[in-house]
Amino acid sequence: MPDPELIAQRLARCVELFRDPDAKQVQKAEFRALLGLLKDQTVVITDSAGQLLVNGVAVQGKVGSLIQRIGLHNVGEITIQPHAPPSDVFELLSALSDQPALGTEDIPTRLRQAGVSRVTVAIADVAPPARVSGPASRVAPESDDVLGELERNPQAPDVGRLLDALVRQVETAFKAGQFEQVLTLVASISRGLQRVPRGSDARRHYGIAFKRVYTKAMLERLAHLVSVPKHRSDAILALQRAGAGGVKVLIDLLVAAPAMAERRVLF
Repeated sequence: MPDPELIAQRLARCVELFRDPDAKQVQKAEFRALLGLLKDQTVVITDSAGQLLVNGVAVQGKVGSLIQRIGLHNVGEITIQPHAPPSDVFELLSALSDQPALGTEDIPTRLRQAGVSRVTVAIADVAPPARVSGPASRVAPESDDVLGELERNPQAPDVGRLLDALVRQVETAFKAGQFEQVLTLVASISRGLQRVPRGSDARRHYGIAFKRVYTKAMLERLAHLVSVPKHRSDAILALQRAGAGGVKVLIDLLVAAPAMAERRVLF
């Protein structure tokens, strides 16, 4: 049975090559290699809060571009049946590699219209906050209290405790898929840092908080909010505060933007 890591890497590589019109020969070779891995088993690919799973196994290799494309298309799960026709897999790769735009069909609809039968895609569920039970449902009220304290005094004597509480709320909101709430929290922390003098002990606590918050999966999710007008300024602020990692995500978005108008949104 092929290694889940290898399947994910091959799939990611194919999606990258399908976006390069000058890589036809390499694309064909990688596509054939991928088909060889898919022929004898059902492959289920899941995006679990930015962590890619293949048949339930978390993969850690070079699959960042695949996670980004899956998130961009709001895909929750991909199922590829054994011996799926090459045309079915080709349609999946083409859909993932294309840039989503207003007025275009989502991937499940696109695959159905193309007659694809052995590859299915499920859109990710985005549940409203009121439906989330447990700690996630308490994120907003707790956040308001802590953010209020931080806004009043970003250098409070207990700033480390306040930031630790916010980071835990960011992690809870992220796991619950509440990415707008994540952005609100991260942007608020960023604005607090802007009011803290360089070299201060409080600034060190902010640095620790950001190191905990800024995972690759987090940056990629925040990047999707840049294109939403009401979230644009906060999303760009959050990505800029992430340093080189945030800049890289912004550049990737700039390169992927199909129209000049979309590029102007980013820079």
